[in-house]
Amino acid sequence: MKNNNIEKPFLVVVMLIFTVIGALHFARLSLGWDVLLDNWNVPTLLSGFIILVSVFIIYWAWIILNQQKDEEGDKEKSLGEPEGENKSFN
Repeated sequence: MKNNNIEKPFLVVVMLIFTVIGALHFARLSLGWDVLLDNWNVPTLLSGFIILVSVFIIYWAWIILNQQKDEEGDKEKSLGEPEGENKSFN
């Protein structure tokens, strides 16, 4: 990833938004709320599908964030002293 300074906050916001969306649809399923859009009763099965999509997107964003952390750790290791040097003063 080239520009981590923009991607990290974006991915965190994506995770928060889809957490709220998933939680609201879970509340709809568990509490039995009905949704009516212009005389169309939205099926509860659609909420189940939206929950699955939300979980997938949250998981995907989490994986990308962890990959970025791993890449940053690798960069810090490569910027330090070479692994072969002895740090002790014997």
